[in-house]
Amino acid sequence: MSGIRLLYMSQLTALVFSQSNSSLFDPCSHAPEDVMVRDIVVIGGGTSGTYGAIGLKDMGRSVAVVEKNPHFGGHVNTYTDPESGLALDFGVQGYGNDSITQAFFSRFDIPLIPLIQGNGEIIADFKTGENVSTLVPGSSMVTYSEQTSMHYPNPALGLHLPQPVPEDLLLPFRDFVNKYSIQNATYTIWRYTSPGKDLLDQLTLYVILGCNAASIPLLGGRGHDVMTRNNSELFGKAEEEFGDSALLSSQVIAASRSNDSVSLVVQTPTTKKLILASQILFSAPIVLDNLNNFDLDAPESDLFSQIYYSYWYTALVTDTGLQPGYVYEHAASDTLYNIPIEPYTFRVGITRVSNIHTAFYGSMEALSETEVKARIAENIQVLSGNSSTPRFLDFASHVPFKQQVPAIAVADGFYNKLNALQGYRGMHYTGNAFDASGSSSLFNFTLQLLPNINQGIDAHPVDPSMGTCNNAGGTSEDTPASEGTTNSSDDITDTSDDTIAATEDGTGTSEDTTTQVSENTTETY
Repeated sequence: MSGIRLLYMSQLTALVFSQSNSSLFDPCSHAPEDVMVRDIVVIGGGTSGTYGAIGLKDMGRSVAVVEKNPHFGGHVNTYTDPESGLALDFGVQGYGNDSITQAFFSRFDIPLIPLIQGNGEIIADFKTGENVSTLVPGSSMVTYSEQTSMHYPNPALGLHLPQPVPEDLLLPFRDFVNKYSIQNATYTIWRYTSPGKDLLDQLTLYVILGCNAASIPLLGGRGHDVMTRNNSELFGKAEEEFGDSALLSSQVIAASRSNDSVSLVVQTPTTKKLILASQILFSAPIVLDNLNNFDLDAPESDLFSQIYYSYWYTALVTDTGLQPGYVYEHAASDTLYNIPIEPYTFRVGITRVSNIHTAFYGSMEALSETEVKARIAENIQVLSGNSSTPRFLDFASHVPFKQQVPAIAVADGFYNKLNALQGYRGMHYTGNAFDASGSSSLFNFTLQLLPNINQGIDAHPVDPSMGTCNNAGGTSEDTPASEGTTNSSDDITDTSDDTIAATEDGTGTSEDTTTQVSENTTETY
């Protein structure tokens, strides 16, 4: 008898939650001004998201952007020095001077200028302060460049690996180094890759993604040789263009996706918004914490659950005692090829104000702002020989950063499966996981996606009337969005702290399955 009662209660609970979820996507559950009908929703207003949103807007599409931060920009961080009035960038530093980048900045009447050049560089062990003489790359760099050109010729087209995946790409990088006798180039390669797992233990695939002939000047690529006087200016102008269609300090808390349309419930600082659209462009890091609220089916959840990532922090610091205008590069005096072992201060760089430096810190584990600042400060004190504490002017966390999967997942076709998700159930993806070669390359990668997104919108157009409440028995005022959507049960609301997912029992979901999760889920865009 108890078993029958439990089964009945389980079925009843599932029905109640199903009804509650359905009401989330009903325009009648929201005030009219809180319902938006758009061709496409862009998740994330960083480099690739902003580029995609503007590109689609310029093609005549109606666009909404959901950004978790209070402003567009993503990894672009800018501080205005009160004394000089200069804008100092301590996130994204520069861009490639290619035609796509030039056209994007020209659209906003923002001139590109040469990347600032300092007085020189000092290569030193940040733990001891001693100068380090590293190996000269020589012909080893040519050999490495040839390998990257063979395996990853055009980052803007994404990562398309043959099956089986070439054995070289699955090697730990230390084995690849020995196989091709490129020992002399190893430290230089490390300097061009973004921090992650210890370089020699990383898969060769990920080293090539971060340092390749298409994007590194030393290897024949364009590199990042231009900047603006304020890297945040473009993103501020883009944000203004979208007006009320830019939902800032906001995150998706529930979604319903099918091949025909998508519906998103977005928690803003003041209310809930319902967005009804044809397609989604997801530009935030593709980690499960960011995607759990997007009505993933079993194959999607399985794929995204394999991803892990590194932690990357940036800071702006003064009163350092360091030589003005010099870049300090980290090289370990007691490791193979002088490659530092994470966690570490990656580099202390320069700004347009000679006594203010940038600092970049990488780790494979989460660290608090206080911990990161303390470690950077300690390194600076060692480098300068100055016991006084440096003063931090600004700080930013770029977490999650470098996204990777284990070798077994790569060999099992992870990237082919990831590419196959482009357009699946109305969702398209861009960002660092697809192209880790820098902002300009990401502009190009995102540009290649736009025709397919447009095709999806044309194939599944949105009807503006779908945002109108057609409930003859009541109005949207009966259930104001700011108070939460409820069903007949007084103790069950859409703001429950519990996570309710259709795949909780391990089964798959159909295309029209809805998913609802807690509003306080972290790292959700």
